[in-house]
Amino acid sequence: MDPASPVSTPTPRCPRCPGRPSLTPKSLSEIPAHRCEDCRGYWVSREALEGLMIDSARQKKISAALGRSERFVETRVVYLQCPSCDGPMARHNFRRVSGITVDQCPGHGVWFDAGELNDAVAYLREHPSDDSPLPVDRILLPGGGALSKPPSKFEIVLGGIIGSLFNWW
Repeated sequence: MDPASPVSTPTPRCPRCPGRPSLTPKSLSEIPAHRCEDCRGYWVSREALEGLMIDSARQKKISAALGRSERFVETRVVYLQCPSCDGPMARHNFRRVSGITVDQCPGHGVWFDAGELNDAVAYLREHPSDDSPLPVDRILLPGGGALSKPPSKFEIVLGGIIGSLFNWW
């Protein structure tokens, strides 16, 4: 590769949909995001989300732009892969107390399933003084426990097997 040529960033891929289709770039009130046209989830970079968290004018515009969306209903816990680096993402409660479980890659961004970005923006508008940061060091587990690091690929596979057993039982 010629060192003078620009480095192209691969198009992020949907972590939720089978076949991992490419995400479509979207601008939400000047906040860059990527959307999956199949499942209607959004990928937002960490920097863009941090800007959104402190800008109430953008929050209002994004709420209007998003409108109402049917919320994704998770039937089983699945650790998703980062749309940018394919590493495992951590699951956590957005702003620690919102009740909105999102998937986050500490280095790249946050995945919002369908309806979750709407809910997160509504939460930010209702709780403007909540200054709790995005946690990057805790992963929620079923039953309320937490891990302090992202799961390894082995732990993801093992968790899927154990989850399947409980669903079967």
